[in-house]
Amino acid sequence: MASDWYLSCNYEFHAITTPKTTDVVGVDLGVKTLATLSDGKVFESVKSYRKFEAKLSRLQYHYRNKIVGSANWKKAQLTENS
Repeated sequence: MASDWYLSCNYEFHAITTPKTTDVVGVDLGVKTLATLSDGKVFESVKSYRKFEAKLSRLQYHYRNKIVGSANWKKAQLTENS
C-alpha cells in the first residue's frame, strides 16, 4: 500500500508579442472643467450646484433644527415633495 503521492507537471510557453491596438489617454479631473483628456479634448462641468442652489437653500431652511427621523423632520420632507 502506497502512503505518499507525487505529481510532476511540465509546460512549455512561447511568448508572442502583439502590436498595440488601443490608444492610451490620460484624464485630468478638475474644478473649472469636469475632465480634460491628454489629447486636448475638454468636457465642461454641468454646474449642478448653480442649477440647484435655490432648492438647496430652501431645503436647508426647512430642515434647520430638525432631528433626523422626528415627526417635524418627516413633515418637512412631505412639504418638499408635494
